[in-house]
Amino acid sequence: PVFVVDYRLAPEHRFPTAAEDALAAFRYVRDHAAELGVDPQRIAVGGDSAGGNLAAVVCQQARDAGEKTPDFQLLFVPATNMSARTRSYELFGEGYFLTRGNMDWYERTYIRSDDDRLDPRASPLLATDFSGLPPAHVATGGFDPLRDEGEAYARRMADAGVPVSLRRHATLVHPFVNAVGATPLARAALSEAVGGMRMALAY
Repeated sequence: PVFVVDYRLAPEHRFPTAAEDALAAFRYVRDHAAELGVDPQRIAVGGDSAGGNLAAVVCQQARDAGEKTPDFQLLFVPATNMSARTRSYELFGEGYFLTRGNMDWYERTYIRSDDDRLDPRASPLLATDFSGLPPAHVATGGFDPLRDEGEAYARRMADAGVPVSLRRHATLVHPFVNAVGATPLARAALSEAVGGMRMALAY
């Protein structure tokens, strides 16, 4: 089964509400796996963009709480650092679907203060420990302002010994996983990611 989490949204519900809702949803599925028809040893979390941010945060928060974490994380074009802008923002901040202006607005409606930007629940790239996280597949777009921070997150996990596959889809923009009906390149990217997840979960 697939569970789509209807977490509360900004601006009505600001940080850290979305992160708390995502973690609560994972805990519910994990703790009620039998009645939901879920294998408790094969629970993956995933998302794209802000959803990728929340999936990464869920994994960190569950680990930090000493709980069973998800068994896999599937991160498409994840937003991982609200405290700084990378080179990919300079290169692709205009004219490639997602703009720097879009991201500035999204963050202003979500974050309460500059201090929140430094919180790993908003910026998981700023965590001090990346060990013990679930295996991951991270997919980025070559023409995406979020490309560099997504790839940096994958590298930080790999450096900490987490099994990670990182794939830059060089010709795609943000968020290509929502365009599988428009281009075979996006469909191929999704199929590749799902294949990696199935292998990791032994399906």
